[in-house]
Amino acid sequence: MESPARFAAVPLETVLDMRIHVKYEEAALIEKTKKDILTNWSKINKPELAPQIEKFAVVEGNDKIFPKIAQMITETKTQLSTVLPISGLVQADLFGLLDLIVSHPLKSTLNIRFLTELSTQDTEKVKVLLKQIPDGRFAFRIRHPDADLRMFPKMVIRDNEEIMFFITPKAATRLSEQENVCLWTNCNSLVQTFSDVFEELWQNATDFKSVMP
Repeated sequence: MESPARFAAVPLETVLDMRIHVKYEEAALIEKTKKDILTNWSKINKPELAPQIEKFAVVEGNDKIFPKIAQMITETKTQLSTVLPISGLVQADLFGLLDLIVSHPLKSTLNIRFLTELSTQDTEKVKVLLKQIPDGRFAFRIRHPDADLRMFPKMVIRDNEEIMFFITPKAATRLSEQENVCLWTNCNSLVQTFSDVFEELWQNATDFKSVMP
């Protein structure tokens, strides 16, 4: 109450005791509310799944195209659907793609489907390819379409998640030519549309064994 005001220092031991008491109270409060804090944190800290970014990529040359298909085979979880001519299947075998299918860790649950136009001359090539596929290990089927495949793009679809189209220039006549060009995408609408196209072609196709001479 007097003026000027006078101050007396608190003993250091008292200050330390006060600080210790405050810290004990803070620790006790955190311990008491720990469960509620963690519950609230789990509610606000759940990351929302980011939507898949749809991508497109142009892949040029067999030295890049077939390794990309090899990656698709390796990442296949349930189903691989392919529209290719016999020459394409032979080329795939040369690049070791059939070996990847045979050695796939999920081969017992895989559904591998090849849609290809078959002629009398092609059946022997297919028989040679099929000899590399162990019987009964997984579903590996080849069918001959009733429709003209020239009206449809050559393509590879993996698990309805990604697709690769062959957009080879018209001047190229064989799949084995190095100037092959492909378009790869994981665009859901495109993948789903062409998956539906493949399913319709597949349902209206004839099993390879039925057309063998």
